[in-house]
Amino acid sequence: MKLFGKKSEEEKEVKDAQIVSSSNATKKASTTKTTKKESKKKSAKKIGKDADIAYGVIFAPLVSEKSHAQTDLHVYSFRVHKKATKAQIKKAVEGLYEVTVERVNTINMPVRRRTIGRNRGYQSAYKKALVKIGANDKIDFFEGV
Repeated sequence: MKLFGKKSEEEKEVKDAQIVSSSNATKKASTTKTTKKESKKKSAKKIGKDADIAYGVIFAPLVSEKSHAQTDLHVYSFRVHKKATKAQIKKAVEGLYEVTVERVNTINMPVRRRTIGRNRGYQSAYKKALVKIGANDKIDFFEGV
């Protein structure tokens, strides 16, 4: 019973029990969040070191007849970020594919005009990186194909 703002002991116990149960629920929710974060970190470690940075640097491997022929010489080509440096590209490839990189050559590819039927347009400019890896290493782009 409340008399002038004072609560009875039973009401205090009920309120304390509700607080404890709600704090347990938040603890369970926070533990599930941390397990999701940990699983993301574990999956990133499986891919390689510095995977978060590497995905921002390397967009995709470039696959063409010429680049496929260069794989015999252990040279692989990638489409990379416009402002990526050779050191960043080297670190990203080593982190993602777990290989040793001997050298990196970069090329700024120009804008190209394209015509399809009556429509004219442009292919965007991009940066291409040619990465030479160690003789004992291999990057397999076509796993399971």
